[in-house]
Amino acid sequence: MRMRLINENLVIAGRKATGEKPEVLVARKKRGRFADYDIFPGGKVEGTASQLEEAVRELREETLISVDPEMLRALGRLVVYDVRPGQERFGNIFLYGVAVEPEVEAVETAELEPRWCSVDDPTLTDAMPPDIRVWWPVMGQLEGNPFVAHVDYDEEGNLEVIVKRPDIAHMAGEVLRRTTFSVPDLEALVPSRVFSARTK
Repeated sequence: MRMRLINENLVIAGRKATGEKPEVLVARKKRGRFADYDIFPGGKVEGTASQLEEAVRELREETLISVDPEMLRALGRLVVYDVRPGQERFGNIFLYGVAVEPEVEAVETAELEPRWCSVDDPTLTDAMPPDIRVWWPVMGQLEGNPFVAHVDYDEEGNLEVIVKRPDIAHMAGEVLRRTTFSVPDLEALVPSRVFSARTK
């Protein structure tokens, strides 16, 4: 079995107008691995650029929002291990947060159809990949403190997500949440628009 090494970023952009609830930038993916799912902007690290430089580039290319690398702060890391046949991959996805001005708008591009959503919206993660549904609530509880989430798919397609609080050496420590999804569980979580696209 040949595993593909991944090194990727996700950028979680937020904004807040005076007197309003905070909003987060969510986008429908138009193509690729997560087509028709809601995701956060991001992608793989390319060339010799730094993680922060690549995160800024992806945000700009996918939403036309421009920020400086020093505006980003580390939120956490996903450690992915996927041995499903045909999808074998392992590596890290780094999560960064950035606060933008209330008037900043995202623009639809070939990759994403973005929109701003209230962080209190109970349907925020309904069309997102299942691992995000596990670590997103934990991230909110940590109030900006970094976390590590292990995202493991076995050969049958079952998924386990373990969210941990890293210790001082940045190794995974206290378990904050552990969720296991069977294949039927995952099939039941596929957003209706994704299912419709697959059956056309």
